[in-house]
Amino acid sequence: MTEQQICTFFLKGVYFGLDVQHVQEVIRPQAITRVPLAPPDIAVANYIRT
Repeated sequence: MTEQQICTFFLKGVYFGLDVQHVQEVIRPQAITRVPLAPPDIAVANYIRT
């Protein structure tokens, strides 16, 4: 019997789990920055991949 490692996360009130072999990276939540003069439902995360 092989051991399986699961990466779990919580999204909109539901727990999910993925086999860690399908996970490339885990990024912690970032602060959301409001976009000036944009409607309230438009925001941008200030995370830029380098």
